[in-house]
Amino acid sequence: MDDTYRVVILGPSNTGKRFLATQIVYGDPDKDPDEESLNDSIRKSIMLDDAKVTFELLDTSGTETFPAMHDLYIKSGDGFLLVFNINSIESFCRIDEYYELIVRVRDTNNFLPIILVGNSTDDTKSSRQVSVEEGEQKARLWSIEYMETILLTNYNVNKVFLQLLRKIRANKQQKHADKPKTEVKRTKKNQKKCSVS
Repeated sequence: MDDTYRVVILGPSNTGKRFLATQIVYGDPDKDPDEESLNDSIRKSIMLDDAKVTFELLDTSGTETFPAMHDLYIKSGDGFLLVFNINSIESFCRIDEYYELIVRVRDTNNFLPIILVGNSTDDTKSSRQVSVEEGEQKARLWSIEYMETILLTNYNVNKVFLQLLRKIRANKQQKHADKPKTEVKRTKKNQKKCSVS
């Protein structure tokens, strides 16, 4: 079983995907993602429920004009954070495109670990355009989980990410358990001896 969990962050532009990725990797809300050398992909090991796991974070920020990159990331992803900005009804409406893209590219009826993330860069409630209930309703429609993050305070960032890693782990374990056992163990009965005449 592959122990590297590939996490893809998807969503419309200006939703805080790069800030979210920076906080996941560096754990610091004061880090400026433009000053950090965060590549499109970064690999890191962490402890998850007393077990060491390695994740590869695939950040799609800046790839909006390269649809083939999205498809490539989606094909290789084990789990997805679908990010919209709770202060932008437009980003909330556009998140449907990204969910449908995952479904189309993966072409599967199997469970995929996905969390819908309502993100805000600050804690200002007055500019909120998407309610918690609307986010939860959309997540229920897709049979996925909904969580919110606030990047300024790092609120829920780790919780969202660890929750997705747990879903990925459970999904991988289920797939591993469902695989047919094709390997035949060699016993004394089924071992053939080589004979030279």
